[in-house]
Amino acid sequence: MNKISLEIESWKTLDYPKKRYGSVKITSTKYKKGYYIMEGVDGFPFYQVKKPIDVQVLKVNGETWMVDDPCHWIGMQRLAEASSGNVLVGGLGMGQVAYHLLKNKDVKSIQVVESNYDVVRLIVPMLNMIRAKEEFY
Repeated sequence: MNKISLEIESWKTLDYPKKRYGSVKITSTKYKKGYYIMEGVDGFPFYQVKKPIDVQVLKVNGETWMVDDPCHWIGMQRLAEASSGNVLVGGLGMGQVAYHLLKNKDVKSIQVVESNYDVVRLIVPMLNMIRAKEEFY
């Protein structure tokens, strides 16, 4: 029998800085037990949170711009895994796709276009620290 949901017992992605730069900031929220939309990522229409999880949130001008929940994190990972050569990314967001692209040996270069300099000031230093600590290549 095919499962209709990915089961999530616990959740942790990157240690995002809990900072504010101008119009942007990183906060967190808690997803309660229950079912959430997975949008077909890895073939699942839903994911099930078995125990409450912490999810990081990028807010721009007070509005949620991006989250690192299972749907978005795993979706960006799969996109990066399918990429090769020179990759152009439209929007930095929380840096999820850039992070995963850095780990892909088939990617020769990554260029990110971001219109909000506050997002760049918040996220790029974190990606640089991760890149310095981890051996991607």
